[in-house]
Amino acid sequence: MANRRGVLTGAGLAALALSEKGFAADKPNASKSEIGASRPFARKLGARARVMIVNDLSGDIDGLFATVHALLSPSAEVRGIVGTAAAQPTETAQRSADRAEEILRLMGLSGKIPVHVGADRRLPAAATPVDCAGARAIIAEAMRDSPLPLYVTVGGGLTEVASALMLEPRIAERFTLVWIGGDSHSKFEGVEYNFTLDKKAAQYVFNE
Repeated sequence: MANRRGVLTGAGLAALALSEKGFAADKPNASKSEIGASRPFARKLGARARVMIVNDLSGDIDGLFATVHALLSPSAEVRGIVGTAAAQPTETAQRSADRAEEILRLMGLSGKIPVHVGADRRLPAAATPVDCAGARAIIAEAMRDSPLPLYVTVGGGLTEVASALMLEPRIAERFTLVWIGGDSHSKFEGVEYNFTLDKKAAQYVFNE
């Protein structure tokens, strides 16, 4: 008895063969390259989304990998990198921005993608923004007219995103937030690292 994978693979190959056979019947003198070019569902080339990278690049190494991956992806148009602060006193937003500049230099992209310094502290109060270059960069990109959807990817705290929303509430409908954070099901509830970087910011983004 054939398994599901075998059946699906066979069906896919049969469909492909039929489509090529049909094309060949319509154009008996077609070359193999022309037949191949006629195949349906060709993937779209080029960027399919705009991305603002917001990450504490002076902290754990995962942010460095994520940033490089995004920069290498042909489907993502990286519009800017916001360096943010992490938990340790030496892990500042400025140092994260410096790391971003170093990544761009090593990849031969210096000067091609803007780097912005994020907030130098957490939100001082529940609805009080930290006005910084990183928050302003998020606002500028969100308000920019473009046919490509905007994703703001955050691998640290939400200080800059919350501040941007407070400074310009209209952007809430103009981007999708992708955040690694929160800890609602763990026995260590409330101590997830990215959430604890700025609890007030996370609460503002999700509650307000």
